[in-house]
Amino acid sequence: MYKYIAKGITNGLINEKVVSERDREIYEYSFEVLLSTGAIIAVILIASIFFKCCVNSLLFMAGFILTRRISGGYHASKHIYCFLTTIANYGLYVLAVKRLSVNLIPEICTILAVFSLFAVCALAPVEDRNKPLSDKEKIRFRKQSRAFITSFFLVVTGLILKKIALINIFSFTTGVSSVSTYLVFGTIKNKLYNGPNFEIQRCHGVALRKFSGPVDSLARMNGEDKKVYSGLGAE
Repeated sequence: MYKYIAKGITNGLINEKVVSERDREIYEYSFEVLLSTGAIIAVILIASIFFKCCVNSLLFMAGFILTRRISGGYHASKHIYCFLTTIANYGLYVLAVKRLSVNLIPEICTILAVFSLFAVCALAPVEDRNKPLSDKEKIRFRKQSRAFITSFFLVVTGLILKKIALINIFSFTTGVSSVSTYLVFGTIKNKLYNGPNFEIQRCHGVALRKFSGPVDSLARMNGEDKKVYSGLGAE
Protein backbone atom coordinates (compact mmCIF):
# COMPACT_ATOMS: atom_id res chain seq x y z
CA MET A 1 0.00 0.00 0.00
CA TYR A 2 2.74 2.46 0.93
CA LYS A 3 4.54 1.70 -2.33
CA TYR A 4 1.53 2.56 -4.49
CA ILE A 5 0.84 5.78 -2.61
CA ALA A 6 4.53 6.73 -2.78
CA LYS A 7 4.58 6.05 -6.53
CA GLY A 8 1.47 8.17 -6.99
CA ILE A 9 2.96 11.11 -5.09
CA THR A 10 6.25 10.80 -6.98
CA ASN A 11 4.49 10.61 -10.34
CA GLY A 12 2.61 13.79 -9.49
CA LEU A 13 5.82 15.61 -8.58
CA ILE A 14 7.54 14.41 -11.77
CA ASN A 15 4.57 15.40 -13.94
CA GLU A 16 4.66 18.86 -12.38
CA LYS A 17 8.41 18.93 -13.02
CA VAL A 18 9.11 19.48 -9.32
CA VAL A 19 11.59 16.60 -9.28
CA SER A 20 13.62 14.83 -11.95
CA GLU A 21 12.75 11.43 -13.38
CA ARG A 22 16.26 10.19 -12.56
CA ASP A 23 15.50 10.74 -8.85
CA ARG A 24 12.30 8.67 -8.97
CA GLU A 25 13.56 5.76 -6.86
CA ILE A 26 14.97 8.06 -4.18
CA TYR A 27 11.67 9.92 -3.78
CA GLU A 28 9.56 6.76 -3.91
CA TYR A 29 11.67 5.21 -1.17
CA SER A 30 11.59 8.41 0.92
CA PHE A 31 7.81 8.70 0.68
CA GLU A 32 7.42 5.03 1.60
CA VAL A 33 9.46 5.56 4.75
CA LEU A 34 7.57 8.76 5.56
CA LEU A 35 4.17 7.09 5.16
CA SER A 36 5.22 4.05 7.18
CA THR A 37 6.60 6.19 10.01
CA GLY A 38 3.53 8.43 9.97
CA ALA A 39 1.22 5.42 10.22
CA ILE A 40 3.14 4.05 13.20
CA ILE A 41 3.10 7.39 15.03
CA ALA A 42 -0.61 7.87 14.30
CA VAL A 43 -1.55 4.44 15.66
CA ILE A 44 0.56 4.94 18.79
CA LEU A 45 -0.94 8.38 19.45
CA ILE A 46 -4.50 7.06 19.02
CA ALA A 47 -3.74 4.09 21.26
CA SER A 48 -2.19 6.34 23.90
CA ILE A 49 -5.37 8.42 24.01
CA PHE A 50 -7.52 5.30 24.23
CA PHE A 51 -5.44 3.81 27.05
CA LYS A 52 -5.04 7.21 28.76
CA CYS A 53 -1.25 7.14 28.81
CA CYS A 54 -0.30 9.98 26.44
CA VAL A 55 2.62 11.39 28.45
CA ASN A 56 4.13 7.97 29.13
CA SER A 57 3.69 6.95 25.48
CA LEU A 58 5.49 10.10 24.35
CA LEU A 59 8.34 9.29 26.74
CA PHE A 60 8.49 5.73 25.38
CA MET A 61 8.62 7.05 21.82
CA ALA A 62 11.26 9.64 22.77
CA GLY A 63 13.51 6.98 24.28
CA PHE A 64 12.98 4.70 21.29
CA ILE A 65 13.54 7.33 18.59
CA LEU A 66 16.55 9.00 20.22
CA THR A 67 18.35 5.69 20.72
CA ARG A 68 17.32 4.23 17.38
CA ARG A 69 18.52 7.26 15.46
CA ILE A 70 22.14 6.93 16.60
CA SER A 71 22.38 3.20 17.36
CA GLY A 72 20.70 1.52 14.41
CA GLY A 73 19.79 -2.12 14.83
CA TYR A 74 17.44 -4.61 13.24
CA HIS A 75 15.42 -3.39 10.24
CA ALA A 76 12.51 -5.38 8.84
CA SER A 77 12.64 -6.33 5.17
CA LYS A 78 9.22 -4.77 4.46
CA HIS A 79 7.38 -1.74 5.82
CA ILE A 80 4.45 -3.85 6.97
CA TYR A 81 6.79 -5.98 9.08
CA CYS A 82 8.31 -2.82 10.52
CA PHE A 83 4.83 -1.53 11.34
CA LEU A 84 3.72 -4.75 13.02
CA THR A 85 6.98 -5.12 14.98
CA THR A 86 6.86 -1.57 16.32
CA ILE A 87 3.16 -1.74 17.23
CA ALA A 88 3.67 -5.10 18.97
CA ASN A 89 6.60 -3.59 20.86
CA TYR A 90 4.45 -0.66 21.95
CA GLY A 91 1.62 -3.03 22.90
CA LEU A 92 3.90 -4.94 25.25
CA TYR A 93 4.97 -1.64 26.81
CA VAL A 94 1.35 -0.55 27.41
CA LEU A 95 0.55 -3.94 28.92
CA ALA A 96 3.53 -3.64 31.25
CA VAL A 97 2.90 -0.04 32.30
CA LYS A 98 -0.76 -0.84 33.08
CA ARG A 99 -0.14 -3.98 35.10
CA LEU A 100 3.29 -3.47 36.61
CA SER A 101 3.52 -2.80 40.33
CA VAL A 102 5.23 0.50 41.14
CA ASN A 103 7.32 -1.29 43.76
CA LEU A 104 8.99 -3.38 41.03
CA ILE A 105 9.87 -0.46 38.76
CA PRO A 106 13.24 0.45 40.36
CA GLU A 107 14.56 -3.08 39.97
CA ILE A 108 13.23 -3.53 36.45
CA CYS A 109 14.51 -0.12 35.31
CA THR A 110 17.92 -0.90 36.74
CA ILE A 111 18.08 -4.21 34.84
CA LEU A 112 16.92 -2.58 31.60
CA ALA A 113 19.34 0.35 31.99
CA VAL A 114 22.31 -1.96 32.62
CA PHE A 115 21.35 -4.13 29.66
CA SER A 116 21.04 -1.05 27.43
CA LEU A 117 24.39 0.32 28.61
CA PHE A 118 26.24 -2.87 27.73
CA ALA A 119 24.34 -3.48 24.47
CA VAL A 120 24.87 0.02 23.09
CA CYS A 121 28.50 0.31 24.18
CA ALA A 122 29.36 -3.11 22.80
CA LEU A 123 27.32 -3.19 19.59
CA ALA A 124 26.22 0.25 18.41
CA PRO A 125 25.97 1.29 15.72
CA VAL A 126 24.53 -1.80 14.07
CA GLU A 127 23.93 -1.33 10.36
CA ASP A 128 21.52 -3.33 8.28
CA ARG A 129 21.52 -4.38 4.63
CA ASN A 130 18.48 -2.11 4.26
CA LYS A 131 20.34 0.78 5.87
CA PRO A 132 24.13 0.61 5.39
CA LEU A 133 26.51 3.09 7.01
CA SER A 134 29.72 4.64 5.75
CA ASP A 135 32.86 4.39 7.88
CA LYS A 136 32.52 8.05 8.89
CA GLU A 137 28.92 7.51 9.94
CA LYS A 138 29.87 4.48 11.99
CA ILE A 139 32.55 6.42 13.88
CA ARG A 140 30.21 9.37 14.48
CA PHE A 141 27.28 7.24 15.63
CA ARG A 142 29.51 5.14 17.87
CA LYS A 143 30.65 8.25 19.75
CA GLN A 144 27.14 9.70 19.91
CA SER A 145 25.50 6.48 21.05
CA ARG A 146 28.04 5.87 23.82
CA ALA A 147 27.77 9.44 25.07
CA PHE A 148 23.98 9.23 25.04
CA ILE A 149 23.68 5.85 26.75
CA THR A 150 26.21 6.79 29.44
CA SER A 151 24.32 10.00 30.22
CA PHE A 152 21.04 8.09 30.18
CA PHE A 153 22.38 5.47 32.60
CA LEU A 154 23.69 8.06 35.08
CA VAL A 155 20.48 10.11 35.02
CA VAL A 156 18.21 7.09 35.34
CA THR A 157 20.28 5.65 38.18
CA GLY A 158 20.11 8.95 40.07
CA LEU A 159 16.35 9.24 39.61
CA ILE A 160 15.79 5.64 40.67
CA LEU A 161 17.80 6.13 43.85
CA LYS A 162 15.69 9.19 44.69
CA LYS A 163 12.52 7.40 43.52
CA ILE A 164 11.44 10.35 41.37
CA ALA A 165 8.83 9.94 38.58
CA LEU A 166 9.20 6.16 38.46
CA ILE A 167 6.50 5.56 35.83
CA ASN A 168 8.04 8.19 33.55
CA ILE A 169 11.48 6.66 34.04
CA PHE A 170 10.10 3.23 33.19
CA SER A 171 8.50 4.56 30.01
CA PHE A 172 11.66 6.20 28.70
CA THR A 173 13.86 3.29 29.78
CA THR A 174 11.61 0.79 28.04
CA GLY A 175 11.94 2.74 24.80
CA VAL A 176 15.72 2.75 25.08
CA SER A 177 15.93 -0.94 26.01
CA SER A 178 13.66 -1.85 23.06
CA VAL A 179 16.27 -0.45 20.69
CA SER A 180 18.99 -2.26 22.64
CA THR A 181 17.14 -5.49 21.89
CA TYR A 182 17.06 -4.49 18.21
CA LEU A 183 20.85 -4.13 18.35
CA VAL A 184 21.20 -7.72 19.52
CA PHE A 185 18.82 -9.05 16.87
CA GLY A 186 20.43 -6.89 14.20
CA THR A 187 23.89 -8.22 15.05
CA ILE A 188 22.66 -11.81 14.93
CA LYS A 189 20.86 -11.17 11.63
CA ASN A 190 24.00 -9.68 10.06
CA LYS A 191 26.11 -12.67 11.09
CA LEU A 192 23.56 -15.24 9.92
CA TYR A 193 22.39 -13.72 6.65
CA ASN A 194 25.10 -11.38 5.44
CA GLY A 195 28.33 -13.27 6.05
CA PRO A 196 30.72 -13.14 3.06
CA ASN A 197 28.01 -11.48 0.91
CA PHE A 198 28.32 -8.30 2.95
CA GLU A 199 31.34 -6.38 1.74
CA ILE A 200 32.54 -2.80 1.58
CA GLN A 201 33.19 -0.92 -1.61
CA ARG A 202 34.97 2.42 -1.85
CA CYS A 203 33.81 5.23 -4.08
CA HIS A 204 35.40 8.67 -3.78
CA GLY A 205 36.43 7.91 -0.20
CA VAL A 206 32.91 6.89 0.88
CA ALA A 207 32.09 3.35 1.94
CA LEU A 208 29.36 1.66 -0.06
CA ARG A 209 27.79 -1.63 0.84
CA LYS A 210 27.43 -4.21 -1.92
CA PHE A 211 25.38 -7.38 -1.57
CA SER A 212 25.65 -10.36 -3.80
CA GLY A 213 22.15 -11.45 -2.72
CA PRO A 214 18.88 -10.32 -4.31
CA VAL A 215 18.13 -7.51 -1.88
CA ASP A 216 18.76 -3.94 -3.00
CA SER A 217 19.87 -1.23 -0.61
CA LEU A 218 20.40 2.49 -0.46
CA ALA A 219 23.89 3.83 -0.01
CA ARG A 220 25.34 7.31 0.24
CA MET A 221 27.67 8.47 -2.51
CA ASN A 222 28.83 12.04 -3.09
CA GLY A 223 26.10 13.35 -0.78
CA GLU A 224 23.29 11.65 -2.73
CA ASP A 225 21.27 8.50 -2.15
CA LYS A 226 22.27 5.86 -4.66
CA LYS A 227 20.87 2.44 -5.33
CA VAL A 228 23.32 -0.43 -4.93
CA TYR A 229 22.29 -3.51 -6.87
CA SER A 230 23.51 -7.06 -6.62
CA GLY A 231 27.08 -6.99 -7.85
CA LEU A 232 26.49 -4.02 -10.13
CA GLY A 233 27.71 -1.16 -7.94
CA ALA A 234 26.01 2.20 -7.69
CA GLU A 235 23.53 3.37 -10.26
